[in-house]
Amino acid sequence: MNRNIAKTATLLVLAAITLSFAQKKGEPGKQQKLLMIVGYSLQKYHYLSPVINDDFSKALWKDYVDALDGKKNILLKADVNALSKYQTYLDNEMRGDSLLFFPEITNIYAKRRAEVATLYKELLSKPFVFEKNGIIELDRTPKDFPKNETERRERWKNSLKFITLQKLTELQDTRLNSKSGDATYHKTDLQLEQEARQFVLKQYDRIYNRYNAYSEDKLFGNYLNVITRYLDPHTDYMAPVDKKSFDERMGNRFYGIGIQLNETEGQIKMAALTPGSPAFKSGAFAVNDVLTKIGQGPTGPMTEVAGMEIEDVVKLIRGDKGTIVRIGYKKTDGTNAITPLVRAEIKQEEALARSAVILEKGKKIGYLNLPLFYDDFGNPNGSHCADDVAREIVKLKADQVDGIVMDLRFNGGGSLNEVIKMVGLFVGSGPVVQTRNSKGEAQVYASKNELPLYTGPLTVMVNEYSASASEIFAGAIQDYKRGLIVGTTTFGKGTVQNTSGLGPQENGALKLTISKFYRVNGASTQQKGIVPDVILPNGGETRKNHEGDQPHAMPWDQVAVAKYKSWSVNIDSIAALATQRLAAEPAFSEIRNNNVWLEKHPDTLKTMTVAQYKADLEYRRKIAKQNGLVQKLKDENILKVNPAAVIPEEKQASYLDWYKKIAADLYIRQAVFVTLDQQDNK
Repeated sequence: MNRNIAKTATLLVLAAITLSFAQKKGEPGKQQKLLMIVGYSLQKYHYLSPVINDDFSKALWKDYVDALDGKKNILLKADVNALSKYQTYLDNEMRGDSLLFFPEITNIYAKRRAEVATLYKELLSKPFVFEKNGIIELDRTPKDFPKNETERRERWKNSLKFITLQKLTELQDTRLNSKSGDATYHKTDLQLEQEARQFVLKQYDRIYNRYNAYSEDKLFGNYLNVITRYLDPHTDYMAPVDKKSFDERMGNRFYGIGIQLNETEGQIKMAALTPGSPAFKSGAFAVNDVLTKIGQGPTGPMTEVAGMEIEDVVKLIRGDKGTIVRIGYKKTDGTNAITPLVRAEIKQEEALARSAVILEKGKKIGYLNLPLFYDDFGNPNGSHCADDVAREIVKLKADQVDGIVMDLRFNGGGSLNEVIKMVGLFVGSGPVVQTRNSKGEAQVYASKNELPLYTGPLTVMVNEYSASASEIFAGAIQDYKRGLIVGTTTFGKGTVQNTSGLGPQENGALKLTISKFYRVNGASTQQKGIVPDVILPNGGETRKNHEGDQPHAMPWDQVAVAKYKSWSVNIDSIAALATQRLAAEPAFSEIRNNNVWLEKHPDTLKTMTVAQYKADLEYRRKIAKQNGLVQKLKDENILKVNPAAVIPEEKQASYLDWYKKIAADLYIRQAVFVTLDQQDNK
């Protein structure tokens, strides 16, 4: 989206910055130059225009110590006390004083990691006793660092015992579902406990060996990222290799299965699914599922990936087009599964806008799905989502639909130009979104469409994964009272980033937050997102996946209201009808009740007996299963779905699968009802 905002000037000229900041103490080294460049860039170009002073230094010092040892089980309190002398010095380093903090904390940390490596090996060499009522004391976020080695040892013992219990439970489930010829079938609990400890040992060996192999440049890049993310979650320093990967992701052509990954404490998690990819189309995966193992081909051994570098995991996933890769993963409810996928070239056309016609109560409702606000920048003959949506609307109008449902669930955003044009298809001319930069300068972006292409009933579907451009679209439709928004509160990303190189290529690049988005009513989409007119609860509401759940998320604020004229849709009365209907829907009542339980029982208990852990896990699995079942429509409620136009023969199979998913979707059914209510209340 940043490509459509007025570009910031080139961030800096390396030589000029070095001359400006270098002290008489001598020419700064490579790391110090880079630190000064990043510090200067943040002050000069970041939206918040931070003052890099002692207060900034203190906060950054704490962030980096926490980033290195967030579980507070490696460094000792004496180490942290010794490092406290640098609390007000980090800002000096960013202005050219000698680089002292990073080398010292790196050395201390390496020493303590070596001690811990010996410690966890010793603890995992002996069986853990999981007696019937044995209690595991586990504080996942200690308030302070251990006072001595004894206290550190106890924290590691509790942590390793809990992780081993998780793996043991998984192995016991495997045994329960195995057959007499399987390797696990005859194993005792003692044998499985030993196997679980060996798994945990291998996981931690990978993590620690990987860290030991990091270059100093890699470690320093991590340090720079703590600095940039202190301002907001979307400002990043990218080393040259990371910049190359970023550029590849920004392209509209991918190879593989379409899973984007991140890592948390040795766990490889699914961060996003690429629209149109094999993983996305399978419907098997969700954000935050944990990748556990990968197998090549339809059969054969699988490689455990816990503790691996993400780059190494990606190498296992990638392969020749048309070959099979098996993905083992643990869902958020603790259930383990294996899903085979066929590697494919992921082309943009797999994620283009497309439509269908739903027949309900003698009416025709057009269903329009857009998984991404795509735009082939600089290529007028390429794919542009606003033009594609316009073509789909023309098809639906030719079929004389009585209303349209626009589905933006799981749409993470994209092109600003395209969302502005797309809003114009439904409201005609008028402001769509506002931006404000660090200088307080506001700009209104307006649709140039003289007249809307479609003026009938409109319902927009969103969820907690709808972000950025999706929020601009939904916010504009809501502000204009052009239609109703249904679903769950959106992600809440209301910031704009720009990426620029930091001089020579070996310096990498900086992705900076340079401005914020605002609705035409003046409200920011940041943190608060778009609150639907009709709430359709889902099982993801308790997962804390919103922008506001991330550290250092920028605050919500507002600007002046833009001049616009709202439509005459009676939002309140239609929303009230929908709310009454939902109250009588057993499926949504069950989802709400399950969400209430999950809110009251977060998965962060400090103490838990073995029996409690198993009971808690079983109940979470039960909830996930219930939610999965109730979200699929029963036969008598299955929607009737027809093509919006003639489908080419080579695409008919994929469209048929798509129609089946639409027909059984509980949420689409409710969106159809809301659209019919609008048609009835004209």
